Amino acid sequence: MSLAVLALITAGLVGYAYQHRVSVAIELVNTTLQPYNLRLEMLQDLQLSASSLQAGRVVLRHQASNSQQILQDLQIDYSATGLLRGRLDSVAIAAAEINIPALPSATTAGNISQPSISSGTDSNSSALASDIINSVPFNSLRIDLLQVTANELTMGEIGLKGFSATLRSLDIDCRLSQCRLSADTGISLNSLQVGNAPDNIDLQRITFESGSPVEVTLEATTNTLQIANRSSTLTLPGIRAADSLSGVVISIARLNLSQTLSSGRFDAAAVTAHAEMTLSEPYTDATGVDLGSMQSRQHLTWEQENLRLTGHTLKNDQRILTNDLRHSVATGAGSGTLEVPGIEFDNNTNKLSDLWTPLPLQADIVAGSVSALTQLDWQPDASDTVVTGTVQVTLNELSGYLNEIAFLRLSTDFAAELLPAWRLRSTRSASFMLASLDVGLELTDLSSNYRIDSESGSVVLTDASVAVFGGTVSSNQLNYRLQDNDSRFIVELDRIDLSQILALSAYEGVSATGLVSGELPVRLQGLSPSISGGTLAALPPGGSIRYHAGIGGAGANSNQNLTLVNQALEHYRYNLMETQIDYQPGGQPSGELDLSIRMEGVSPALNGGQRINLNLNINDNVPALLQSLQAARSVSDSVQSRLDARRTETSP
Repeated sequence: MSLAVLALITAGLVGYAYQHRVSVAIELVNTTLQPYNLRLEMLQDLQLSASSLQAGRVVLRHQASNSQQILQDLQIDYSATGLLRGRLDSVAIAAAEINIPALPSATTAGNISQPSISSGTDSNSSALASDIINSVPFNSLRIDLLQVTANELTMGEIGLKGFSATLRSLDIDCRLSQCRLSADTGISLNSLQVGNAPDNIDLQRITFESGSPVEVTLEATTNTLQIANRSSTLTLPGIRAADSLSGVVISIARLNLSQTLSSGRFDAAAVTAHAEMTLSEPYTDATGVDLGSMQSRQHLTWEQENLRLTGHTLKNDQRILTNDLRHSVATGAGSGTLEVPGIEFDNNTNKLSDLWTPLPLQADIVAGSVSALTQLDWQPDASDTVVTGTVQVTLNELSGYLNEIAFLRLSTDFAAELLPAWRLRSTRSASFMLASLDVGLELTDLSSNYRIDSESGSVVLTDASVAVFGGTVSSNQLNYRLQDNDSRFIVELDRIDLSQILALSAYEGVSATGLVSGELPVRLQGLSPSISGGTLAALPPGGSIRYHAGIGGAGANSNQNLTLVNQALEHYRYNLMETQIDYQPGGQPSGELDLSIRMEGVSPALNGGQRINLNLNINDNVPALLQSLQAARSVSDSVQSRLDARRTETSP
């Protein structure tokens, strides 16, 4: 629009000032500019010849907004033949300042209609490119420095505030069937708003800087508009959507865009675009995670309303995600893959906390590797977009900690189908293996097969087992229902060593030998287990209990019954031990374990080996015991020491 106005000014000056006095020419130019609400206010150092026009300074004023348009060192070259055709040979301007006034609407300024260039062709004609080229009133235009500003612009649902554009070395050449534009470009924008609803997007403090000239070509023979740029940078520091604020810097390389023009309308199907983009310095307050060192490199292709995005994302220069996504704007459907190619964790240089900071939990992964592959398909339905596909996750010997729980060498290979509403269902039974789990006491060799179905709300574990206290704890099948969070299953204990249990307890002066086996009926509500009526029995030939005399103080010896018990337990050999177990994590007090023990055996130190039957009730708080065990060690040191021990075991 500004270039068209400039052409009208120069054509008027040349056509009339050469034949009449300058004052008459100015009035004729003002008559030409009246539909634009513009008026020529100043014309300094005007020099005319038969083939050129020069002016030191030209000032136009927009009467409605009182804004000025200024041209410095204007030189126009022309010929008589060209003037008869309404075309100048060349226009050169050292500097131009164009201010775009705010208009009440996109098409009117007050009651004055905005004129348009008409080719006289039918509105359905496809020869729009040639119409534009023929309407340009010069063969060439050069502006060393063009500055365009606008305080506020409205274009339909889009509102722009604080617009400023700087074009350096602007060259336009229009000859025969082609127009070419080249310029180094810098654009800043205080705000770009889309729509007026609270959840619409507001982009703030936008800047665009071309690292190489932006080249625009209009071809009449092919009726296409082409835009090319080797490098540029788009900075979006403030992307506000609803209550979140985000930002990113986009570096664009090898941009090529082609648009076939038709009837003056924008047609997405007629656009072809290719570009390489690097997204860096991402920020969002939607999460507290530091994304500053994350970078995404993408190749974008747009053809016939089909978008394809291929690339990868890096964190600390390590590739953490690759993508290949395709989307059809016409149908709203698409497909693609997301892959975690294999992240290796190392306690010294590449922990999970180095990649994701800060972590949402007190947790870290310090060894092992993880990889994942997701294949997605999406299509619109009546109210939303339905996403389906497949998911595969492989964990290989992961070691780390979660809160006060340390784990070592976790491995699994999980495969599932992705169902609508982001639900997962296992496509096969997956295995789970864990070398060590330290919850204050160490559980080793954990293993199980499992299946997950979030649509029906179930998790099924089969052949689960764990080694603890020298024996094993196992369950043939565990069905956990997510919907009611209430499941029941049987846990079997085999050859549990009593001496290892007592080694962890706070019962000083008490030791025992023997192996026990039994069953525990477990009820799992949420993540809280309870046991009612569990049983344990000693395996033949039994074992022994030793209780060191003196426990309980001198007062104990004054009671004959306690003295007898102390003597019996100094060395008690049992051949039968039966135990009933109850555990209620939500009881009063919480987490109490109750053991009712019945034993039969002899005491060699009492009456030459007198046979004694004992009934004992033992009560202890399991959470308190685990907390005391956890407090006695550093969870991160526990992971590292166990890793070092494993390396020593497997080293040559």
